[in-house]
Amino acid sequence: YNMKRFVICFLMLSLFLGLSLPIAAQKTYVLITGVSNYPNEEDKVGQTTKDAKNLAKFWKRMTPNVTLLTSAYVTTDNITKKLTEICEAATEKDIIVFYYAGHGVEDYLYIYDGVYPYHRLLKILNASKAKAKICLVNACHSGSIQKAAKQNDSPAYALFSSSRSNEVSYEASILGA
Repeated sequence: YNMKRFVICFLMLSLFLGLSLPIAAQKTYVLITGVSNYPNEEDKVGQTTKDAKNLAKFWKRMTPNVTLLTSAYVTTDNITKKLTEICEAATEKDIIVFYYAGHGVEDYLYIYDGVYPYHRLLKILNASKAKAKICLVNACHSGSIQKAAKQNDSPAYALFSSSRSNEVSYEASILGA
């Protein structure tokens, strides 16, 4: 149920953002990440890479500033490098959108080469002058990004998560999400 609600809200938000933000902003920068294939075969997830690719296609219709990282490319170094590049390029008129789909554990994204702490993600975003920063996290325990934002005294964000910090998300392949 939580995943279905997240997917519906996410689709509505994406449509709204895709239609309205590029008009108001000078530029919109989007970093989309999705991990389906992990080094450990038992961690494999079915739809996350497909979802990330479809979302990238959607955003590329609105902005040329879309970066897509999937599976083996969703590493600590790549996320840090790409997000830092985006944050340094963005001005106070711009918008940054970060999307992650894959496994999560409390306080961390479970990426291809280990874990990526929410506080690190938010610290990089905090350094940007962008007027709006939007994080969409589709993973178990993704609600813990709220706690990381409060602990880091982060500026206002739009934070969307598919579960609370103490919940797991469920992939329903029948829904394609």
